[in-house]
Order: sequence, then structure tokens, then C-alpha cells
Amino acid sequence: MKSVAFSILLIISLIPFYSCEKEEIDPADIQGDWIWEKSVGGWVTLTPNNIHEERSLQIDKEYYREFVNGSLVYESPYQLVIRPDSMYGDQRFIVFPSGYEEAVGFSKLKLVRLESMWIDGFTHYYHRRKVVTIR
Repeated sequence: MKSVAFSILLIISLIPFYSCEKEEIDPADIQGDWIWEKSVGGWVTLTPNNIHEERSLQIDKEYYREFVNGSLVYESPYQLVIRPDSMYGDQRFIVFPSGYEEAVGFSKLKLVRLESMWIDGFTHYYHRRKVVTIR
């Protein structure tokens, strides 16, 4: 129940900034291969184990790609934009040519996407694919 309330509050808090001017930022920090850990939304938590799916993202300088069980299910150019927010700090969004956008937070190891299109939108959690070096 707390995750539902948090998701709703986060979406509501993002609404006032929807029309703010967009400032492009360097997408280098978000580039890479991301492995899905779980999705939380509404009354359910989805994981690779309980839905028997492996999901991943591949984000490069120009394209955002989503895969399910190794098959490409979505591919699109994107922009990573930042909107200043005096209360929560700069807010980052992945914006697609269609106008759809998702709030994102990321670090070197973790990525979180918030589906803002739906009132009970899912929050998706990913970790960066580990690169194995063979010597």
C-alpha cells in the first residue's frame, strides 16, 4: 500500500513540471545495458521469477531499446532532459518523439523508471549489466 501511495504522490508531484522548459543533458550516464530486477505498481510486484520473463534495456547515445526474453519489443530514439526543481533537485526524464516520457533516476549501478502515463504506473528497477573481463 505504501508503494501505491508513493507512486501516486510522485506522479502528482511531477505534474507541475510537465510543461517546464526542457534542457538537454548528456546521456552518457544512462548509456549501457540494464537488467530488470522488479516492477512495483498498483497491488502487485512483478519479478523475473513470478512472471517467467527476462527483461532488459539497451540504451546508447541515440536509441532506447527494450527486450523481453532476448527479443526486441521496443526501439526508439530518445532525449534525456532535465527540469530544475527547487524542492527535489533536478528531475530527469527520457522523452520519446511521440511525446511520451518517463521519469528516471540512475547511478553507475542502478536505474529506476517511473511510468508517468498511468495513474497507477509501475516503477521499474534495473541494475547495470556487469562487464566480465577475461585475462
